[in-house]
Amino acid sequence: RSGEEMADPEAINGKAWAARRGKTEPGFIVYGPYTPLEKGRYLILFRLKRLSEGKGIVATLDTCVGGGNPITSSRQVRAEELPVGRYRSFLLTTDHPGGGIETRVIWWGNADLAVDEIVLWETL
Repeated sequence: RSGEEMADPEAINGKAWAARRGKTEPGFIVYGPYTPLEKGRYLILFRLKRLSEGKGIVATLDTCVGGGNPITSSRQVRAEELPVGRYRSFLLTTDHPGGGIETRVIWWGNADLAVDEIVLWETL
């Protein structure tokens, strides 16, 4: 919905999705994939990098049933948790009720942000 692709040799596939102050509207910058999953417990790893100085909440990470309701897990990421220029991974666990799953990154506009990848695993 907003943001732009950027070349990044530190990203897993050499590219990341970036949100930058003055260029990107705050809000949902990554969402999907709406993949149907069985009811169960899942681990979701979000790989992010702060691209500029900033303070406060940089992003909210969440999971939900496709379409946004109900939200099944959520976590805020603050600037001090995310060093400038270095990727860091953040883990969420969710008890997914079944159906399409959606993972989302909500960017608050407090520091430029790159999203490298989001990986999902089913727990046993």
